[in-house]
Amino acid sequence: MKIVKKPMSMLRVLFVSSFALFTSIKNAVAVGLPTPTAPTGYTAGSGDYLAFLRGLFGDNAEVVALFISTALFLWAAWITFSKFNEARNSKEPDWGSVGLYAFVCGAMLLLSTFLLNEAVGVI
Repeated sequence: MKIVKKPMSMLRVLFVSSFALFTSIKNAVAVGLPTPTAPTGYTAGSGDYLAFLRGLFGDNAEVVALFISTALFLWAAWITFSKFNEARNSKEPDWGSVGLYAFVCGAMLLLSTFLLNEAVGVI
């Protein structure tokens, strides 16, 4: 079995050069960054990790609720459009069911948005 050393040495050179490049870029970028703030309810350096996590999850709860609302909106729009296309392509369309789906999806979005907004206040 023949051992090829050339690809390994090329890999080492690539690794060292990329590490040096990353270090220089990291230092150049880090100069302009502001210092991070502590989460709500946590004093920096206190060592209370439970308060740190509670504040971190509380601060990010609004973002998670926004992602959930967006996913629900896309799902409701997909269902309504599929029902619309089904009614449009059929020989005897049932437009009442399309309106019912649109109404139910809209009510579901309003209810889920309200509940997520209340949950953010609790967290």
